[in-house]
Amino acid sequence: MVQIDNRLGKCFMIRISCLLY
Repeated sequence: MVQIDNRLGKCFMIRISCLLY
């Protein structure tokens, strides 16, 4: 579950990454 949190943090930092995920 911690991995999901990390992904959210990256999404906030890089909006492009959010779209890719």
